[in-house]
Amino acid sequence: MSQYNAMDMEYDPVSLFDKPAMFTNARVDRNTVPDGLYAYDIRHGDDGNATTVEKAVLVNHMGTVITAEPLDFGEADYIPLDYEECDLNFAAEHDSGTIEEFRQYVSELQQAQGDEPAMTQEMS
Repeated sequence: MSQYNAMDMEYDPVSLFDKPAMFTNARVDRNTVPDGLYAYDIRHGDDGNATTVEKAVLVNHMGTVITAEPLDFGEADYIPLDYEECDLNFAAEHDSGTIEEFRQYVSELQQAQGDEPAMTQEMS
């Protein structure tokens, strides 16, 4: 299975649970995702629709999402995606682009909302 450098790719804008995110059909090498960003895989069902978000997907890999906030899996290995609720929405309000452009967008969004930019917080 080929994995790609997160910094060398172009992404499509999405929202995941109503938060901005970036999507690619490729498998992203987690070691290339910058600090302060998080990568998760999307699994599709037999109908082709996204069914779960997981830390890593081997079978039925739909793509990888990059987020600015960590997801809370609790004790579970995955988080179900509700197709009807548009948990994974490809009609996002931000532009496609690179990781750096996404970081800039999130920073501007957080500043407009009066939040500290996630990119400057220490996250693991």
